[in-house]
Amino acid sequence: MKATTTSTLLVSLVLAVLNDIHGDASLLAPLPGWLQVIIALVPPAIAFGTGWQARHTPRGPAGL
Repeated sequence: MKATTTSTLLVSLVLAVLNDIHGDASLLAPLPGWLQVIIALVPPAIAFGTGWQARHTPRGPAGL
C-alpha cells in the first residue's frame, strides 16, 4: 500500500511537471500553484484510501 501510494504521488508530480514544461498548460493556468499541488495529491490519496478500505486476508500465527 505504501509503495502504491508513493508511486502514484511521484507519477502525478512527474506528469504535472512534464505538462508544465512540454505541454499546453492552459487547463491549469488559471489555478494558483498551491491548488495545482493539491490536485496532484488527489490520486495518491485515493490510492491510499482504497488500499486502506480493501479487505485483507487475516494472517496466521507468526511461527508458521
